Amino acid sequence: MDLEIQKKENGNKVTLKLKGTINTETVSVLNDEVNKLDFSGIDLTLDFTDLSYITSAGLRTLLIIRKKLSEDRIRIIGMNDAVYEVFKVTGFLDFFPIDPVESGYQLPEDPSFRQLLSYRVATDPDKRILYCDDKSYSWKDIDDASQIIAKDLFDRGVRKGSHIGMFARNTFNWAAAFYAAQKLGAITVLLNYSLKPEEVRRYSQYGDIDFLCYDVVSAKMEHEDFKETLIRKDSSIKDIYNISADVDFLARKDELNDLQGMFNEEFDSDDPCMMIFTSGTTGRPKGVLSSARDRRINATLMNEGFDLSENDRILLFLPLCHVFGFGSGLNTSIIYNIPLYMPSDISDKNLLKIIEKEGITLFNSVPTKILSMTDSEDFDPKKAGSLRVSVIAGSAIKTPQMLDLKEKLPNVHFISLYGMSEMAPISKTKYDDTIEHITTTVGRPVKGVRVETRDHKTGELKKTNETGELFVKSDTSLTCYYRMDLDLQAIDDEGWIPTGDLGFIDEEGYIHLTGRCKELIIRGGENISPKEIEEIISQIKGIRDVKVVGVPDEKYGEIVAAAIVMTKGEDFDREKIETHILKHLSKYKAPDYYVIYEAFPLLSNGKIDMVNLKTDVAALRGSDKAL
Repeated sequence: MDLEIQKKENGNKVTLKLKGTINTETVSVLNDEVNKLDFSGIDLTLDFTDLSYITSAGLRTLLIIRKKLSEDRIRIIGMNDAVYEVFKVTGFLDFFPIDPVESGYQLPEDPSFRQLLSYRVATDPDKRILYCDDKSYSWKDIDDASQIIAKDLFDRGVRKGSHIGMFARNTFNWAAAFYAAQKLGAITVLLNYSLKPEEVRRYSQYGDIDFLCYDVVSAKMEHEDFKETLIRKDSSIKDIYNISADVDFLARKDELNDLQGMFNEEFDSDDPCMMIFTSGTTGRPKGVLSSARDRRINATLMNEGFDLSENDRILLFLPLCHVFGFGSGLNTSIIYNIPLYMPSDISDKNLLKIIEKEGITLFNSVPTKILSMTDSEDFDPKKAGSLRVSVIAGSAIKTPQMLDLKEKLPNVHFISLYGMSEMAPISKTKYDDTIEHITTTVGRPVKGVRVETRDHKTGELKKTNETGELFVKSDTSLTCYYRMDLDLQAIDDEGWIPTGDLGFIDEEGYIHLTGRCKELIIRGGENISPKEIEEIISQIKGIRDVKVVGVPDEKYGEIVAAAIVMTKGEDFDREKIETHILKHLSKYKAPDYYVIYEAFPLLSNGKIDMVNLKTDVAALRGSDKAL
């Protein structure tokens, strides 16, 4: 393409508007125009709005111009992605003031993940945004590392539509690899890092994973052994790529000169680009396919009303491979330009230390983790004084537990949020909602989400305050379950998704959860809600947590059992518990036996491992541990 230059003068202010490409063949046009300028008294604006690309030949001329003019006498406006990339990788961003308002890097109205990253690099490249243990990284660091990883993956055959598995813990390299995949237009498949290598191979078939980014901690074996385990006939994985925390991609910055202008293809923000497997514990895992638009809107709705600013600080212990961790961590960070802290040590002691030292303002959690932290001997309300928002999600929190949190952290705005991998959030309480709303509901449906209750057997619509299965509908729900049979897809022929949760909607529009359809205990033909019994037992002083499960029984089909964690220093008293239960519930709902635990088994996302807990409780029936 030829190069055209239009010159405009207004006193000592000169604008050169360039159209086309500056390369070895066209740079003479620019040189001729530059040689006509009197640099002694002009302020120069270079308008790159219609400049499609620039090579080294053009950069040399720009460097000569910059030598003649001080920083306050030259600026560049209207720079597109490709030209900006050249400036970034060559260091020319340090030489020229680039107007962020008039450049091509204004945030698009509906940006993809790649465009979000480009915008942050354009407007705030050196901001320290990601903190991993003793290291901090800027937006430019993330972009540089992602560019190098993108080239490596491209050389291995990754293209638009490829499926890249992410099997690693929360690290800087996880973030860089995620954005690298987005630059290539690949679909990023998020895998739980607690999976065993054999399970990863099985998941690869469900998600058609072509390439796998992994870390040695998750793999639990050497590279070649891990590769041999994964790349077999019963696996779709063609190659694996190490993104362990000790791999220093930024040490390869000298390669960036050769990558200028690469990986700038525009992808629609509504293109499918992510897959998150549901945390279902039985049957085949379901790959929830979604777009950048879906996930960006979801994160915005989750944070709506929190008045987030760049002065906030996020502490993330939740895994990025889960919808809650990704949405409240990396996604929130890039949308709001908020520093994100992702420590490798997520012990209560270390998290509390970071909250105090760094002035953390946002700490989103599952109930088990934040309760553990506030019960810790290291907890001090004064040292957690910077906290102002905590979204509680992932599982239900009981009323006494929430009241305990409010007593220990009175200045924190706790938000009860309800969502699932297919759509998150569905509902949430407001920033200044009452204690009653926070402790007894999961809020009202967020903008754009419709919720209704139906009889979970007949499908008949329920009225206000009538319990039924919750069905949800939104334009930002999952695209589909990847490669699942049509009759197994979550969305019905009218766009509704059954949640599997039981609940009711009150007069104010708040949603009350009462249990899971599949968790209903049927004892001698009577339907029993575990959540109802848990709420009553949790009211008893000295009981820290309780989970109620159904145990197979020849006579009744199922009987009721309760797993209990006692508060430190308190003793279990069955007579006291049963007396309290029978004051509030029918006798058939009272547990037949109890099992005491020091702590419940947990999944990697901090949720209680209900499958193993239920199995253990059933196995202990009749033993001396069944009280």
